[in-house]
Amino acid sequence: MNYLIGSIKHCDKLRINSWIQSALKYCDCKIVLLVLDQEIPNSLLELETLGIKLIHSPTKDEIDTNICKWERHFKAREFLKTLTQEDIVLLTDTVDVIFQKDPFEWFLKNATKDVILTSEGIEHKDEPWNRKAIEIDHTEFCKELENKEVINSGIIFGRPHPITNILLHMYVATRKQNLESADQPALNVALLSTFLTDNIQIVNSDNGLAVHCGVAGPSGVFYEWGFADKYKYGVPIKEGTKIVNKKTKETFCIVHQYNRVQEWGAFFTELYNN
Repeated sequence: MNYLIGSIKHCDKLRINSWIQSALKYCDCKIVLLVLDQEIPNSLLELETLGIKLIHSPTKDEIDTNICKWERHFKAREFLKTLTQEDIVLLTDTVDVIFQKDPFEWFLKNATKDVILTSEGIEHKDEPWNRKAIEIDHTEFCKELENKEVINSGIIFGRPHPITNILLHMYVATRKQNLESADQPALNVALLSTFLTDNIQIVNSDNGLAVHCGVAGPSGVFYEWGFADKYKYGVPIKEGTKIVNKKTKETFCIVHQYNRVQEWGAFFTELYNN
């Protein structure tokens, strides 16, 4: 069976409606939402009428919002342990993700290994946020990572068992960190180990699965931080109602960080909230 898994905390239905509605439209799967609040917000309860499975799994700390950044990996791992190796799971961020084609169909046609991770299309040395994150939490690995492409932690795709190993590493490596998104540097450090990477396929925006608009999208950051000269693959552009690869003209299955481009954020919010 196919599962799309997201997690939220301090978040109402409106903020994740684009994720929900686009998933219902394009993804052939069971949608599972891990709710990390102490109580499930009333606005989310109605999602069960749409066939969405809500798993109430409150986190320990209601004050530190960064707790969600690492607790969600522990909670997701617990759910994945109940699945079989024949299942396919897609873990994504929720607030800033939309779907445009069925990623599970893409997986069956294109996956060569049990786990798919996605590149941001730029090397660590050229991307200030990721470089700084590594310097803060994993200083000793800066040199080793500087010429490697940044791997985004907001999309993890594949078979349950090997993904539980990745989630375990991310949880252990981030649970005492204060960085807002400590899971991503932890993932990139983990990928230095061939123990993990032997069964991981890294794809980029030219493969059609996903694009990360925080780096590649036509925002001010893309030009101000010099990404236009450093990005390695086809950049996303909007054609009609879809975000496509400018080079290949292929529609992306998953668009991550679409709301980093103000026009796109407004468009898709209106599209899926009317």
